[in-house]
Amino acid sequence: MEWKDILTPLLVAICAIVLPVIGTMIGKLFVALLNSIKNPTIRNLAVDAVLWAEDKFVSKAGDAKLEAAIQLLMKKAGLSHDDAEKSIRAAYQNVFGAITAAFPKPTPPAA
Repeated sequence: MEWKDILTPLLVAICAIVLPVIGTMIGKLFVALLNSIKNPTIRNLAVDAVLWAEDKFVSKAGDAKLEAAIQLLMKKAGLSHDDAEKSIRAAYQNVFGAITAAFPKPTPPAA
């Protein structure tokens, strides 16, 4: 029996195990890379949509501004309504949450 006859099935078995593992790892890295590009882009678009709605609809209520920002983000990023709403609410907190915490509305003095 030659070495070739022993090594060939062993190498085939090793390749059958190792190559799918390597392919899975490369696939996961690719998905992670795409998400690392996509998530900040959606975050930036959401912040832009919040600021646009605040500027465009100054006299409207918060619900109208929220819906306008959601519709804009859905159009620009191709998100579902729920995903767009989550992103808009998070962006609003990022933009205005710190301002609200730093400068709370004054309460009227007690009479």
